[in-house]
Amino acid sequence: MTRSLFDQSLAQDVVPTPSGKQTPVPRKYEDIVIRASAGTGKTYQLTNRYIGQLTVGAEADQILATTFTRKAAGEILSRVLVRLARAAVDEDARRELGQAIDVRQLSPRQCLKLLSELTRNLHRIQICTLDSFFGCIARSFGLDLGLPPGWRVLEDQADQRLRVRAVENVLRKEATNEITRMMHLLAQGDAERSVSERVGNTVRDLYRVFQETDEAAWRKIPEDRMLADDELLETIAELEAVALPEHVNFRKAHTQLCNNASCNQWEQVVENGLIKKVMAGESKYHRKTIPDDAVRLYLKLCSHARGYFLKVLANQTSATFELLSRFDGEYERLKRDARGLRFDDVCQRIADVADRDGMGRLGYRIDTQLRHLLLDEFQDTSQPQWKVLRPLAREVSSGESGKSFFCVGDVKQAIYRWRGGVAEIFDALDHELDGLNTEPLDKSFRSSQPIIDTVNQIFSRLNQHTSLERIADAVFDWAAKFSEHTTAKTDLPGYACLRTAPATDDNDDAENSRLRYTANYVKQLVRESPGASVGVLTRTNKAVARLIFELKRVGIPASEEGGNPLTDSAAVQAILSLLKLADHPGDRIARFHVASSPLGESLGFTDFEDDVECLKLAKTVRASLMDEGYGPTIYQWVVDLADACNRRDLSRLQQLVALAYAYENNVTLRTTDFLNFVRNERVSDPTGDDVRVMTVHQSKGLQFDIVVLPDLEKELLGSNDAVAVGSTNPAGPIDFVCLFRNEAIRSQLPSQLQDIFDRNDNQRVAEALCLLYVAVTRPVHALHMIVDPALRKRQRSKTFRGFLLTTLNNGDTKPDGDQVLYEHGDAQWHQSWKSAELDSDTAELASRTQPEQVKISLAPMPDGRRRGLKRIAPSSKHGHRKTKLSSVLRFHSAKALERGTLIHRWFEEISWMEDGWPDDASLRELAEEAQTKELDLDTVLGEFHAMLRMPKVAFAMSKRSYCPPRDLNLPPEIIKELSEADLRLEVINERRFAVRQGSEVVSGSIDRLVLMYSGFKLIAADILDFKTDTLSPHDRQAQLNKVDNYRGQLESYRPAVSQIYRLPIDRISARLVMVSAGVVESI
Repeated sequence: MTRSLFDQSLAQDVVPTPSGKQTPVPRKYEDIVIRASAGTGKTYQLTNRYIGQLTVGAEADQILATTFTRKAAGEILSRVLVRLARAAVDEDARRELGQAIDVRQLSPRQCLKLLSELTRNLHRIQICTLDSFFGCIARSFGLDLGLPPGWRVLEDQADQRLRVRAVENVLRKEATNEITRMMHLLAQGDAERSVSERVGNTVRDLYRVFQETDEAAWRKIPEDRMLADDELLETIAELEAVALPEHVNFRKAHTQLCNNASCNQWEQVVENGLIKKVMAGESKYHRKTIPDDAVRLYLKLCSHARGYFLKVLANQTSATFELLSRFDGEYERLKRDARGLRFDDVCQRIADVADRDGMGRLGYRIDTQLRHLLLDEFQDTSQPQWKVLRPLAREVSSGESGKSFFCVGDVKQAIYRWRGGVAEIFDALDHELDGLNTEPLDKSFRSSQPIIDTVNQIFSRLNQHTSLERIADAVFDWAAKFSEHTTAKTDLPGYACLRTAPATDDNDDAENSRLRYTANYVKQLVRESPGASVGVLTRTNKAVARLIFELKRVGIPASEEGGNPLTDSAAVQAILSLLKLADHPGDRIARFHVASSPLGESLGFTDFEDDVECLKLAKTVRASLMDEGYGPTIYQWVVDLADACNRRDLSRLQQLVALAYAYENNVTLRTTDFLNFVRNERVSDPTGDDVRVMTVHQSKGLQFDIVVLPDLEKELLGSNDAVAVGSTNPAGPIDFVCLFRNEAIRSQLPSQLQDIFDRNDNQRVAEALCLLYVAVTRPVHALHMIVDPALRKRQRSKTFRGFLLTTLNNGDTKPDGDQVLYEHGDAQWHQSWKSAELDSDTAELASRTQPEQVKISLAPMPDGRRRGLKRIAPSSKHGHRKTKLSSVLRFHSAKALERGTLIHRWFEEISWMEDGWPDDASLRELAEEAQTKELDLDTVLGEFHAMLRMPKVAFAMSKRSYCPPRDLNLPPEIIKELSEADLRLEVINERRFAVRQGSEVVSGSIDRLVLMYSGFKLIAADILDFKTDTLSPHDRQAQLNKVDNYRGQLESYRPAVSQIYRLPIDRISARLVMVSAGVVESI
């Protein structure tokens, strides 16, 4: 009898422990859901629960505690260990811990024993992110889930490259008329975007929704009757003949309506003032009665417009699904070939199986039986994640002895809807699981009294806003769920204020003016409160970038959450310009930057107009990158720059070196890829700036002594979602999808569709209010909110600014500039505040406007390398420590390098000559992927075909050359063994390797490796290295010179293959294939 993937029969009351004992665990802790407001100590509650479970006998590997970030998981584990350690040696800490976990007689010995058990079993502790837990499941159920062998999680950059290739493949493979049809349906009258841009945006915005739905969800839009063509023309003609009141505006609107209907401009029809009056049930327009015949015909046209809108909406939604389905097919194929998955893919695959089969067999596979579930930040859980967790949650909350469920979250902080979080799941837990108790936490252990008072005033008065219109219900619902907060930190000094930035004459520059003012305002705060942490929180990344710039302009060092790209350093920018020059020697900006920097002087390139020297430098850089790698090459440039750097620039350069070494595993032939990697990678600045600028989303889970909010002017709803989604159960899976429509069209749709759009808008409003709540609950001591004054142009009221003016400024929405509109607490709070970590140097650092210039000299690296094993390329082995690339390939421009690279790429596509090779169209596609813009493809294609026609080249790449082996340079007895064996051949093109040989690491790539098996035993190997040098077939001496030149390189391949495959070196042949001359030489 076969078991299902997650067989429930393996769940038992008595569980095995790592020691082999079977320990029944008493059920002490109730199943509970904690609704913890901001700063109320949810991590404290979770660690209480974790330690409490340990005290009643639960094993650490039976408790699963999950959260959403590695930082949060690390904090939970750290808190557990530190609290136990303190309790073991400190009586007050032990008494506090005992009270928290309801153990009256907690002894030092108990604490020490628990701490000892945890530290001995750190490898079995299940305090992790959800992604980490799902990864553990996937590794245990890889084959069951259909995961490719040796799969890995894709890095963002690699995943983005696969997405771009998938989009390109969709556009290339689909018939032109099919793509034209889909693009016409998706365009919605917008002809400004390119086809690839439109497809890319569709994938970016909707692929997650596609993954969570089936096709039926995209095809549920109802149909409605439309007028036949002749009936429509007859209706328009009849309408044109209707007698109208004598009023110029009435007749003008009527005429415009008829013209729009004749041109099938139905959106303009429903936006016509006359139609709006009729649809609203009014009988007059400009105080003139609308004739009954006109009303009848207007309604008839509206009915037709409704049918038209539904038809277009249904077609466009279906076309979107078709496009996403095609992309999904290509994307999944590319990921499968790369053996890579995203975390979302892993979660989705497990969810599909868990939803179908349950999770009972999980404990068997991961070598433990999970009996206690502790879920953190549950309001951000997505549908696929809940599908995986739900069977576990139901199992541990079943009331059985030794099992328990604990969950903590806050729907007021549900700000991740945009990445799949469904707060409604948290609200629906009582219906999903039986026997849950709920406990609210509203007492802050973070913020001072003025901060909490301000939070209460804002959110208890939301319903006083008088211009909410259609979002009123959503705002009132959110406000109704808000309960008044209190604080345990009543003795903390604090201050909160709302103020306007100075007025500006230029309304269009109001935002930049406000951000400039904010930078100076923050500078003043830093001077007043040296050593205090300052968080400047915005709604957009654009505002973050602008504020970083403005703060640096006024001399305040600031960092972003998660760090900044290394491009914030001038020294790093110089090296990146050098790398760009290597890829694009004609880039005059890069040339000028390098030549005018200290790096140019050290490299001997000081005249950016010198084309010859520039090309020489580009060749040198490319050769170094190919032979030495990015890490060692960039390290040497850092040594050259060190004397010209201040402390911060040198620190950023060292981080660049670390990135360069990390990049080696994903290296490509284009330096542009590395440049993109550096520009997109955020690296924390070790200088530890007190001022940090970030979006409100990034501030979640953080706290600051001072918080500044300067970005409060955006509309509450922000940009529209690409689609509206619906579900029968608010906490259930999506079962309805349709593309977004504006208000004019939505008003004409059936009520069930309007309800779905309204629910989506309400969710967006709730998420926006959650964002405001998160922002104003980050400060410990001080909150500074900065808004624009009244401007000449009409300002939007449904913004954070509008809510703050309503709740804190008595509804006055037109304040003057540079005014304090609201303040509460002590504005001089900082005078009585003493930072526990403030030292004698802090005041000096806070007032310093420029980083200190520090001269640092680095010792020269022995053999070109400073740390770790010496890394060398095969071309540097056996007496060829340095070889100019130009002397090997004879190229006099970037064209030659591109030509060689492209020909190698084409040879990579050939397994065996008997199986054929790609056609010219496919070869051209590969050339486009390689971005070989400077080559004459027709010429290179001709050369490639000529190479394939060379008899010796073609024979070397054929199966028959090995059956029996004729040209392999192997001992006679091995040749005989191969001739008599029933050989199974395996070919590997572009076999990359990095192996240790003594004190060195030899890394490189073998163009073609043929493995020869007898049955399942590897008995021999053949290395083929292609060289594209232009050689005459008749110049034997030149050929022999090349063989001698490359001998050392190929000889280094043989021990590498021997080490990788554990094959005796005398069973490995190495051959040089000079493809232009048609010569194959054994080494």
